[in-house]
Amino acid sequence: TSSSKARPKSRPRPKGPRTTLIPRACKINAPSGRINTIYNELLSISVDEFPNACSVTLRVFVELSIDHEIGRRPHLKGKADPNTTLAKRLKELASDMRTKSEIAEDLYKAVVRMADARTMAANTVTFNQFVHNKYVHPLPSELRTAWDELQPFMEKVLA
Repeated sequence: TSSSKARPKSRPRPKGPRTTLIPRACKINAPSGRINTIYNELLSISVDEFPNACSVTLRVFVELSIDHEIGRRPHLKGKADPNTTLAKRLKELASDMRTKSEIAEDLYKAVVRMADARTMAANTVTFNQFVHNKYVHPLPSELRTAWDELQPFMEKVLA
């Protein structure tokens, strides 16, 4: 008789802390071109080593994604004017998505809070400061929190 040894079940390796801004489990279908390239960079670049690059790139990724989705909605096309603030564009898109039942009320309220810069790590004022204020130093933990707050909306925008 051949005895087969029962193999011990392998345990899943505990995951270490996320080193990138966007986690691999994120469900985004970024359109081809620059938005997709930026998305892939944010999936791979270390937020711990490059917090400034991640913060500025995150701001660009959010803005290009919002403008892309607004451009796909003919009734909102005029809302993506470069002179319109990112906050206003975020609210316009979120409002349209809420009206069409594409996002839940709670997610809509969170996006409005981000746009109005109220107590959320992901907010347009801070994103602008990352780009334009030499005295603002993004922390990797704050950037991860900002993405975690943004991710549900970005997954809907780039579904």
